Amino acid sequence: MKGSNALAERRKHPRIQLLAYGFNHECAIRKLDDSIQANLIDISPGGARLKLTGAGWNFDPARGDAISFNPGIQALPELCADIPAEIRWIREGEIGIFFQKELSLAVSDLQRFLTK
Repeated sequence: MKGSNALAERRKHPRIQLLAYGFNHECAIRKLDDSIQANLIDISPGGARLKLTGAGWNFDPARGDAISFNPGIQALPELCADIPAEIRWIREGEIGIFFQKELSLAVSDLQRFLTK
């Protein structure tokens, strides 16, 4: 197995691809007292992919960093608060994060609230 098919088969949850919907949803990650702005590219109950947009933060994101992720989805209290997460990968200005505790929402619920 090669390429994206192998990756898709390893994922526990399907992802909601926000770029497919033309969204530009802003979110943030935080480590200690420093925050980085990002755009949410995709999300699932187990993690998310983000495009870093800001500059001037005091830390360089690194694989394995424990962070707090705020998806900024006002319609759901669970998704407008900080979620403990870990950076799993970094590539060309994008990062993949893994939530320490899976979200209690189904992918269809996430999609419904993101399309409002």
